[in-house]
Amino acid sequence: METAQLATASYWESGKIDLRLNPRREFAAGGLLEFLSEEVGIRHSVVMATSGSSGDPKFVVLSKEALLASARAVAAHLDLSAEDSWLAGLSDFHVGGLGMFARAYVTGAAVTQFERATWERDGGSFVRALRDCEARWTSLTPTHLHDLVIHKVPAPASLGGVLLGGGRIDPVLVDEAMSRGWPVHASY
Repeated sequence: METAQLATASYWESGKIDLRLNPRREFAAGGLLEFLSEEVGIRHSVVMATSGSSGDPKFVVLSKEALLASARAVAAHLDLSAEDSWLAGLSDFHVGGLGMFARAYVTGAAVTQFERATWERDGGSFVRALRDCEARWTSLTPTHLHDLVIHKVPAPASLGGVLLGGGRIDPVLVDEAMSRGWPVHASY
């Protein structure tokens, strides 16, 4: 599935199962979609490989409706609208990354894909991308935010918020990030 299609009705309203896997990891997923669809009867869902915070990857099935319900709740809580553009700072095989596209879909907002081979420890290309596209929102993991904080990177003025999740969130890290202008909102 092309990333550009992830914020469209054709993706979210499709009854198909979408398999979202990290392309840099090997998974034995042969026959998984057929099994889930034909034997279990799952439709209209996303399958992701996750390890939680640690451990071996496990496949999880998330209904697209559940992802959209979460997106609507987040959008209402943060008062998001079509003007609140996103920079996709997390990969779309990460639930936080896919969540950005769900929020963009329910609000009608634009998403700019952050193109990179690997995360730079100083976050330089990420911050340049935020500035260039003037994104109002993004999502990061605590590790990404830690990199920005230790390199004393200030947040771009256009940034309205960072949804932070995917691991334990250290309150000291959040305080330090907020002191540098990073508007952090903890998420699950």
